[in-house]
Amino acid sequence: MTKESFPCRQPVSAAELRKEFDQINADKPKSTWKLLGSLLAACSFALFYGGSISDAIAAGLGAALIWGLQQYFRPVCMNEVTFQFATSFLTGCAICGLTLLCPSLHMDKIMIGDIMLLIPGLMSTNAIRDVLIGDTLSGIIRLIAALLLAAALTLGFMGAIILFGRLGL
Repeated sequence: MTKESFPCRQPVSAAELRKEFDQINADKPKSTWKLLGSLLAACSFALFYGGSISDAIAAGLGAALIWGLQQYFRPVCMNEVTFQFATSFLTGCAICGLTLLCPSLHMDKIMIGDIMLLIPGLMSTNAIRDVLIGDTLSGIIRLIAALLLAAALTLGFMGAIILFGRLGL
């Protein structure tokens, strides 16, 4: 066997490793791909949970709003819980307003499609993984953080529904 077949025998220098890490960190996904992914996910979930094509289009509009808030509002938000609450409240208000303008739309199906974009699923999964591999304290802390974000998400959408319900609209 040649020396190349055993790469561990030739350690990588720290400068080379730093260069590779910098290149990986520099290759961020383009925001248009994030927008397309958000549109696809929201529209698909709205259809999957029984919505019509018009519900899917409305969920796509909500997804575009969420994407815009993630791009421009998240950097100025003081923490993730505040961002989650504000984003879900604004998106919920937009959906409620849209369903008032178009009574044929199903508010619940549209909200389901857009809620899926904000659910802290990866954080919850990592929390459970940490607990299962023995990092109990780390897992519990991550789980509490995920539940806090989910509660903020719930309160934001619920606040929008209550606001539009109390306005008599």
